[in-house]
Amino acid sequence: MPLSTSPILRIPATFFGIVFLGFGVAYTLYPRAAYPTIGLPSPTTPRDAEIVDAIMVLFGAKDLFVGLSILAATWLGNRKVAGLLLMAGSGCAAVDGWVVNRFTGEGEWNHWGYGVVMGIVGSPEEQRIDVTGEHRFIPPDLPKDYRGPCPALNALSNHGYIPRNGIASIDQIVAASTRVFGFDETFANIAAIYSTAFTVSPDLNNISIGAPLQSSDVLPDKDVKLKIAPQGLEFTHIGLEHDASPTRLDKYEPSSSGNNYDLSLPLFQQLLDRQEGIADHKVNFNIEVLAHHRYQRIQDSIRNNPKFFFQPFNGCFLQGHKHAVIYRAFANHSMDHPLGRLDRRTLMSFYGVQEDGNKLNYDKGGERIPDFWYRRPLDDTYDLRKSNDDLLEMAGYHPDLIDQYCAGGTSEEQKYDAIDIDKLTNGTYKTSTLRDGYNLSCAGFVTSTQTAPYWLLKYYDDFGKTVVPRLLAKLPPLIAGLGCSKLDGTLDRKAFEVFLGFNESLNVP
Repeated sequence: MPLSTSPILRIPATFFGIVFLGFGVAYTLYPRAAYPTIGLPSPTTPRDAEIVDAIMVLFGAKDLFVGLSILAATWLGNRKVAGLLLMAGSGCAAVDGWVVNRFTGEGEWNHWGYGVVMGIVGSPEEQRIDVTGEHRFIPPDLPKDYRGPCPALNALSNHGYIPRNGIASIDQIVAASTRVFGFDETFANIAAIYSTAFTVSPDLNNISIGAPLQSSDVLPDKDVKLKIAPQGLEFTHIGLEHDASPTRLDKYEPSSSGNNYDLSLPLFQQLLDRQEGIADHKVNFNIEVLAHHRYQRIQDSIRNNPKFFFQPFNGCFLQGHKHAVIYRAFANHSMDHPLGRLDRRTLMSFYGVQEDGNKLNYDKGGERIPDFWYRRPLDDTYDLRKSNDDLLEMAGYHPDLIDQYCAGGTSEEQKYDAIDIDKLTNGTYKTSTLRDGYNLSCAGFVTSTQTAPYWLLKYYDDFGKTVVPRLLAKLPPLIAGLGCSKLDGTLDRKAFEVFLGFNESLNVP
């Protein structure tokens, strides 16, 4: 059972901290007058009274310490410790009540009453995700139900946190992502809005998390005029989805046959092997492990995909984020590992992978939230700033993730060429300063305001009248907290056109 880290904990924790302080002051300064609140018999001799006064002062010092500790933990940032202290205070109350009952035969509930409340407040299971009843695991009815390249969305759908048919609205995706994975609401909105635009949504609100929507799945908005049929998350190559995925092959990689949305067991095995030989109780697919996997995946793609390409939104931000979020979203924040630990079984469960002897099996649509799984605390949600910190940590292990792979691709000569970020952005962002502040994420987001229309103008006939005001215009306020510098001028599209992968991605079905 994890200790409580709910933001609501501050209110009762503060109350109980003040109560303990109050008792501590009374017991210390007015021991004789405060003694009857304990519930024990009164002393019968002056000497006994002096001894009781001394014990009360000691008792008061203990309460002062407990009260100050609860308040300090609550208001100086560590609610997990506050939860532990409330549980410890509950234990003290239990002992107090037992002692009083032993001597008087009554009065125990004067202590047990508030002790029970403290224990409940200190150790609620608000982080444990419900996978029973309406949220029990139900495998999808494929292909009628949609499942796609995102294991998190697949798991949410399999457990009914978003519709089980795999068609979800922006609000549904945001609500489920924050509730189940502890994502910051702004962070979740950005992901949902981008996805909605690039999946060619017929109402600019609902999307398929997998294959293209059928005409009867979503009622079209009469004001939204499409140039191509509605699609799903399987469709969003380069504009949103990217090469060098953690567990999916590249779309233009010859061995993928265009399938960049189903899990590749060899790639998943490659990720598992990052912790090969490590004892099960020590395994943790953390940011360092995922940084090494990310770097290797880029090398794989450069070697195997003649049309490998990163636009800045992919290379500077999204590809790294998709690796980091494996740990940040799927780690189990149990009492034993309050900061989060992602072991093999948990990783395999979220990816729908099972062991069969010495081999792995992938059950498409089998992504599952483990039975005893605790999300990150809601007073420590995963946001854009934390995501940027993770990207910088990854680059600490492999500097080329920023210096070479923020943007670029394989050219006709079958070699990798990096795009000069300084030249591309007219000096607004420089490779030498991408590690400063939130410049790395900013370079991805700000350039995407100019690159996104490369693809979206081919999907929507009324792009400027519907997609921009309803979706894309909402993005700048969402990233305002990063303090991004605006681009000076227009991106040079020719910097992209030398790459086969970019040109191929512009072809529409």
